[in-house]
Amino acid sequence: ADAYDLTWGRCVGWCVSLALFGFFVAIPLRKKLVVDYQLLFPSGTAAAHLIQNLNAPDGAASALAQWTRLRRYLGLSFTWSAFKWAFTLERWPLFGMAAFERYGWETGFHAGYVGTGLIMPLQVSLSMLLGA
Repeated sequence: ADAYDLTWGRCVGWCVSLALFGFFVAIPLRKKLVVDYQLLFPSGTAAAHLIQNLNAPDGAASALAQWTRLRRYLGLSFTWSAFKWAFTLERWPLFGMAAFERYGWETGFHAGYVGTGLIMPLQVSLSMLLGA
């Protein structure tokens, strides 16, 4: 059988087991990482950096430039997705039709891949590109 039969009882059991696992793992991890190692809590640190940057002398201009850039790339992403949908470019033969038919080698042009690559360090991006 290719698919696992997910009955209501199995779904509830899975959710309860994940909740218990998260509860019993989160407390020791918090104690070890935040209390013992004095690591910064990411959401509080991110909020502090955002407030600090917005209150800087050029913070409002920087935030406006970032917002403009975000809108531009969201528009490009939407346009590209609509173009892919209209012309069915979901599966593109990366190394030609022979390799596509024989090995199934294909790629998809997704704007999310570009965004993921932009937020990762260069070493990680190159490792994934060359190692994949």
